[in-house]
Parts: sequence; structure tokens; C-alpha cells
Amino acid sequence: MCIESDVYYSTVFPQNCSTYYGPHSVDCLATVWESKGCLSEGTKAPVKLDTSERDILDVLNVDKVLDKFELVQVEAHSGDEYKELECYGIVFPENCDSYHGPHSVHCLITIWKEVDCKVKGYRYPNNFTTENNHTLEFFSLRGVRENMQAVKSAADGGNADHQLNCYGIGKTLSTFVY
Repeated sequence: MCIESDVYYSTVFPQNCSTYYGPHSVDCLATVWESKGCLSEGTKAPVKLDTSERDILDVLNVDKVLDKFELVQVEAHSGDEYKELECYGIVFPENCDSYHGPHSVHCLITIWKEVDCKVKGYRYPNNFTTENNHTLEFFSLRGVRENMQAVKSAADGGNADHQLNCYGIGKTLSTFVY
């Protein structure tokens, strides 16, 4: 007879999981989901599952749940758009093959263009210094998009520095004499 502990059936129990066999609590499933790199924003995050989807997981042991969730994450990184949505809640932009990075310059350029900044912009990814590029390449895809969108929003709001960063040109004030 086994005594329940942190080590059971040669498996270290994930936090919030109290049994090897199901049913598994939503907290247990969420812990396993996140341990495999998927996000609560994913369309198949445990808190978003309907009863029939939960029932399928409840008949699996902890090892099988770990394997199933790992497969979702692996398939997301192999270019399967449905799995990207399931795991991360977004479809990766063209030229991007990882949610967490590192992101290639081509991926960063794709996002730059998607937020509608221009090639002439000072912060266009091909213009980055190695340090700037290294910083963004390890942001999440959402973080990269938010950063670039913030540059564009500030530019559109009149910030001259960010107009240069996004568009490569800034507003200049001129005095007209009539």
C-alpha cells in the first residue's frame, strides 16, 4: 500500500495535485498547464474547459496529463495555429516560432509592420543595436507587440521622439509669418 506523499509512483506531484489518478482539481490542472509553458490566456487552459473536456482529463493519471499538456505546447511551437491558440491564446505572427523567444529579427520586423510603424523608424528592428535587439528578442510575443504598439501610440499622440522611432520623421513646429 502506498502512502500519499510528494513522491508517488515515481512522479513528483505538481503543486495543487493531491492524487495520482483523477479526478484532478482545476488548480492541479492549471499548475500542470502552466508548468508546461502554456498560459491561462490559452483557449484550452483548464479554467476554460467544459465538463466533457474535464472528464477526459479526469480519467488520466498525472503522468498522462503532463504528457498531454506538453504535447499541446510542442505542437504550438511546430506551427500548428490551433495549438498556438490553445496554449497561448494567440496565433504566432508570420516568421515567429516561439511565444517566449528568442525571436528572430524577421519575427520582430513582422510585428513592427503589423503595428504599422515604418521601415524608416529609428527603432525598426534591423536598426537596433545588439543590446536593443537582445532585450526584445526575449520578451513574450504579447510583450513585443505591446512595446511596439506603445511606441506607435506615443508617436500618434504627438511624442516627437517616438514619431522618429516609429515613422522616421517627427513633427516640426514652424512659425508662419503672414
